Amino acid sequence: MNAHERIKGRLVDFALRELPEQQSAEVEAHLTKCQQCSSELRRLQAVLQCAAGRRELSADEQVCESAKQTLLAVVTNRETRQPTSRLTICLESIRRTIMKSPITKLAAAAVIVIGAFLAIQHFGGSMDGASAAWADVRAAFLAQSWVHLKYDSGREQWISLEDGKFYYKNEDGRKVFVDRVSNIRLIYSPDLGEHISQDRPAVYLGGVIPPWQPKTAWEIVVGNLEEMTGQVVRDTEVQKEIERLDNMELVRFDVYHYDAIGRRLLVRQLWANPETRLPVRIWERLQLAERKEQKREFVTGEFDFPASGPSSIYELGVNEDLPIVKEYDRIPEPSIAEVIRAGSAGLGRFPDRYRSLTWSIEGYGCTIDVVYRNGEKIHHNRYFTLVGQPDYSLKTPASAEDVLQWTQTQVPVSIALFDGRRSYTRTNPHPSPSFAGHPEPTVRVLKEKSVYTSSEPHNELWPYASIDAGGSFGWIDDKPEELSDYVGLRSGDRGDTRRDFYIDPEHDHICVRWIWWKERAGKWEKQREYECSDFVQLPQGQWYPSKRVLNMYPDATRGTDGSRVDSNIDIKVLEENEYPADTFNGEKLLEGAKVESY
Repeated sequence: MNAHERIKGRLVDFALRELPEQQSAEVEAHLTKCQQCSSELRRLQAVLQCAAGRRELSADEQVCESAKQTLLAVVTNRETRQPTSRLTICLESIRRTIMKSPITKLAAAAVIVIGAFLAIQHFGGSMDGASAAWADVRAAFLAQSWVHLKYDSGREQWISLEDGKFYYKNEDGRKVFVDRVSNIRLIYSPDLGEHISQDRPAVYLGGVIPPWQPKTAWEIVVGNLEEMTGQVVRDTEVQKEIERLDNMELVRFDVYHYDAIGRRLLVRQLWANPETRLPVRIWERLQLAERKEQKREFVTGEFDFPASGPSSIYELGVNEDLPIVKEYDRIPEPSIAEVIRAGSAGLGRFPDRYRSLTWSIEGYGCTIDVVYRNGEKIHHNRYFTLVGQPDYSLKTPASAEDVLQWTQTQVPVSIALFDGRRSYTRTNPHPSPSFAGHPEPTVRVLKEKSVYTSSEPHNELWPYASIDAGGSFGWIDDKPEELSDYVGLRSGDRGDTRRDFYIDPEHDHICVRWIWWKERAGKWEKQREYECSDFVQLPQGQWYPSKRVLNMYPDATRGTDGSRVDSNIDIKVLEENEYPADTFNGEKLLEGAKVESY
């Protein structure tokens, strides 16, 4: 095929603005030199404009049968797919075309009439012979302003096909609104305080938001599954079957997920009607946390297509008096940004190969955490000592060597490991006879990195540096006298919660005091407080605190008492050959345990 024929074959997609950027540029370059293709394009555009009710065809354009046939070729689905009803597919294609044009529904209805006339002429027959199919498609088109999906668990979502607005609410009271045109998202979650968070759900190069293209229900709900059918994309596989359901012949898309240990799990099924081009029903397998919370394995949902939907997040049941916190506007001042950069630099200088040991000063009934890190790889063992049981107690006082020697005789109650590819979390019953009858060991395996441990220095010593740079920071003006030599930053003053960070510039900008606050009855009260002290310098010059105190303050509203935990910290920089055998061997953790991987 020569260049002229290749460009001619792309004119319809070019007229519909559906060509990729590179191909579109190639067509534009050809049109500057080829009068024949330029004339053909003008005729195609004239047919589309007439169909949209913008103007009448001229005498020359009316006899342009080639333009009509070319347009007809695309709307009759010229690809190799074999639809159940070619007339329905044709009308849906016309609908998809005019939905991408800024016209009213009245003009759109005119397009359907013209498209139906062209299609019936092409397929043979008359309007009377196709009246049932035509009525169904016309009614479906005029009704599809919104897609509404309601699950049997109470979860709901609405999608506006014309402007891309999305509304969602789930079982625990979380509500979300997304406007794709302005790239704005509002989130309300009952457990995050009495406010509405506003952010930007997507990041676009150059800050330019691409225009929203109106879509059909099929394109939004079914389109991506149709494209993925028969393929494995990012551990997801889609298969398509025909099934009769409620006296309708439907197409069913089965979505499989390959989990972290290679098992193929059916996680979603979607039923759609190929005649009306509408989704009908969905089945979804819940993930582990949801299954435990809802005490069910799966949820099912039904689609409908109302003429209207919510107009704001408040219509989902959110209090209109709640303040809106704009996350993307909360940018630190330059001087505050310098402090954050200095903390990030201190974090970056800290060794990434070490063994960290944390244990309570009290020798009985305490928690012991042993963390090994080698680059991205992390292994965290947690142990509990038991009061009054010599075999499971640690004598006081105890040095780091004493504690490590004791752990060699014990079974960790939990193990968290990331081996560079997968995350493993193993839970063991305590070996003490007093814990007899507890469930067998269990392991959860995930493909992404999900191991987070507060005992790891990277997370514990620079908590403010890990907060998104768009977070809300300000100076603490009312610092206590004993903390006057430290830099004080306040973050997250959102509704009734906030956090205070006191930073030591002399010791790698480590956070020496970290306080969580809660507002109750108009008064700010402490929830918990970390305090670090007694700094030790590593051989390479980096600092870390060897003492830490955690204070949990009483909460009368929840009926909780206060507590205090004093801990020691010991960190040793390691070489590659100094790690215990199988430290980062995740497969070893699977032995003798029940495995959950989804």
